[in-house]
Amino acid sequence: MAIEAIKAIVFDLDDTLYDEREYVMSGFRAVGRHVSERYGEEGFAAVAETLFREGERRHIFNQALERLGIGCDEHTIIELVDRYRAHLPDIRLLDDARWALDRLAPHARRGLLSDGYHIAQRQKLTALNLLDRFDAIVLSDAFGRENWKPSPLVYEEVSRRLRLPPEACLYVGDNASKDFVTANRLGWTTVHVQRERGVYAGVQAAPGYEAQYRIRDLRCLAGLAVCTHLFMKEGEHRFMGVESPFIYLSPPHMSGEEQFYINEAFASNWVAPLGPHVDAFEKEVAAYAGVKDAVAVSSGTAAIHLALRLLDIKAGDRVFCSSLTFVASANPILYEGAEPVFIDSEPDTWNMSPQALKAALEEAEREGTLPKAVIVVHLYGQSAKMDEIASLCGRYQIPIVEDAAESLGSTYKGAASGSIGKFGIFSFNGNKIITTSGGGMLLSDDVESLVRARFLATQARDNAPYYQHSVAGHNYRMSNLLAGVGRAQLAVLDERVAARRAVFARYRAALSDLPGVRFMPELANTLSNRWLTALTLDTASGVTVRRLLEALAGERIEARHVWKPLHLQPLFAGKRFYPHEEGAAVSERLFAAGLCLPSGSNLAEADQARVIACIKSVFDNARAGSMPLGTSV
Repeated sequence: MAIEAIKAIVFDLDDTLYDEREYVMSGFRAVGRHVSERYGEEGFAAVAETLFREGERRHIFNQALERLGIGCDEHTIIELVDRYRAHLPDIRLLDDARWALDRLAPHARRGLLSDGYHIAQRQKLTALNLLDRFDAIVLSDAFGRENWKPSPLVYEEVSRRLRLPPEACLYVGDNASKDFVTANRLGWTTVHVQRERGVYAGVQAAPGYEAQYRIRDLRCLAGLAVCTHLFMKEGEHRFMGVESPFIYLSPPHMSGEEQFYINEAFASNWVAPLGPHVDAFEKEVAAYAGVKDAVAVSSGTAAIHLALRLLDIKAGDRVFCSSLTFVASANPILYEGAEPVFIDSEPDTWNMSPQALKAALEEAEREGTLPKAVIVVHLYGQSAKMDEIASLCGRYQIPIVEDAAESLGSTYKGAASGSIGKFGIFSFNGNKIITTSGGGMLLSDDVESLVRARFLATQARDNAPYYQHSVAGHNYRMSNLLAGVGRAQLAVLDERVAARRAVFARYRAALSDLPGVRFMPELANTLSNRWLTALTLDTASGVTVRRLLEALAGERIEARHVWKPLHLQPLFAGKRFYPHEEGAAVSERLFAAGLCLPSGSNLAEADQARVIACIKSVFDNARAGSMPLGTSV
């Protein structure tokens, strides 16, 4: 077949363009609302979902009603089924499906072929905004129930509406047992997308039913020889091969509502720093964290810097800081010419050790060099032991700056991360749990100090009828456009926390039994947002961090070392460091043995399964003796 022969790609709908499980659960919720109104009984959706997850595919409504003690007859079941089919579902396009449709739009004709009850399929297309995205949509129900796939009638109708011969059409589906046999016989090119995530995932094809090509997701269409011409301009390098798509450590996860706020900012011409979205975003973040006020700035680093300026940190002052963190936690100390002193971690949270902090404060008191502030980092979403740290700092009247850049959405004994210290900071960098592309927030109950923070962040312009400046300021304010993005992101923060915790739970369930694997703990009476899933390896198992990172990279999976402690960084050579115990630096051990796995809230379960499979393969090879031990870092 000539490559140029393919002129159109025709997609199956269910489990090819969206996750059919989302539709099923949405339907259960819709029916559950009706059952609640009609019979006054709650819990229908939960019972139906349980039956479904247990593998039940028939008579779910009957069984759910029976478990709730509701009598039913045939008429009742028909009514519930009709409501299930007619509801407008809460579903979304899969990320790779959106990519494929957007990428194809200028280059090829597009078709959709779907079987199922006509009203249900139309509601799905409406919910997914797909009715206007195809040149031909054929719902096989229109041909009669006996003509659902694999009837040739439906394929012939798609071809006719596209005005193309069969050999010019490529069909993409997910169900090996029915999607391909007729299309193959009619001369179509067929592609099986194998995400292993759908309602019928894992169904095996009978002989003669297999597709001609298999791909892991729809982005890989770009690498198929039969359709590269649809994606590539002449002379363009291959966009993506047939290999699996790259899995990122912590990519942005847009809700879809960001564009509304951006459009509003453009319509009002508020596109520069400051504006109504900035004001609203500050109020919403402050309310979420339970503090009196917040100031939106250009980065988390800027927020820390402003906190230090508000605390009158200057040249020669000392500031204590967690050592196991990103360099941005300590850089602002250098901006003011102050001296950082680094405090080790403890094993229960991987955060600042109260034991090491106590030793550092006692020595500083003897020397007459108590710090002007203590910067406490909440690593990877886990809160530090704030009661103990606050007690120590309170004894010496030293203010705490909470670096909660990684822990937005986490809690410590019911209090929001970032709300306990004198000042708290959040980051909205592109890899954080919610993002504004770049940005940060300074928060506090000290409203008067935050008024000065706004002054300093806006170039410290005096209250005069002309540009007058009496002190040095900074260009640190957030733009109205980015604040609009932040408002949309904040609205789904709790969902993002739940998603990342679910990612962590799946890793823990799959990998905890591997020899020497230990996951980052969660302290009692705290809730971690699990921004990144972090774990340590015992090299006695034969698996090192370096070897595991190399194996993951070879499978196009991004993973990283745990942060290199700041007291080991060349930038801070010679700076004081206080270990958790004499001769035993917990942060150094965590760095040597720790790594972070892909943890995005939009990480597909099929992609997470790839990560898990790769890790297990490395351990299997180690047990078989085929892997060199290597070094730890």
